[in-house]
Amino acid sequence: MTSTLKKMSKHTNKVSGEVQEAKEKLTKLEERAKRLGEEPNGESKPAISAAEQADQLQQQVDELTEKLENAQRAQKQLFLIVFQRFIMILTEHIVRSE
Repeated sequence: MTSTLKKMSKHTNKVSGEVQEAKEKLTKLEERAKRLGEEPNGESKPAISAAEQADQLQQQVDELTEKLENAQRAQKQLFLIVFQRFIMILTEHIVRSE
């Protein structure tokens, strides 16, 4: 039971780190696209590809965020199951002791 909780916690932390990393990449990419858009060099192609990359990265962030929410939901359910079983066992023990 403890190993299952540890594995779920590691998984949730891993996904959380991935989300944070993707958000940081997206922020950097948006800043770079903004700088390229402000430069008066006449080239709009890099800005377009940067915008496309930002869109793709935004989709990736959204997917990872959904994955994180699912992992957190599963973790909460797992803790709930563990606590319910603990309460059932404790209740049975108290009934037998009386």
